Amino acid sequence: MHHLMKNFVLMLFVLASLSTLAFAGKQVSGKLNINTATEKELTQLPFIGEKKAKAIIELRKQKPLQSLEEIEKVRGVSKKIITALEPHVKFSGDSDLKVVSKSKEQTSRK
Repeated sequence: MHHLMKNFVLMLFVLASLSTLAFAGKQVSGKLNINTATEKELTQLPFIGEKKAKAIIELRKQKPLQSLEEIEKVRGVSKKIITALEPHVKFSGDSDLKVVSKSKEQTSRK
């Protein structure tokens, strides 16, 4: 019985994680240099829209960013968003981020 409950909880966690990724509406590969990225490039990151991208640019004007935790100063950026960004952000070097797929809503806007 305990094993069944453990599997059920694990399944719920996986489903919740997938729905979070679907909400982001973007699937990306590679990494983006957050210190040199344009506003448009920043919006390719999961959960980052125009307002957050502009706020990140303003934040990095003070000094180059060195950690994702610094981005938590941006209104609306939570630890959950930081976790989603972690595999796709770097702080130096060239960017190689590519959008693999977009949600139906994003592709129908064009």
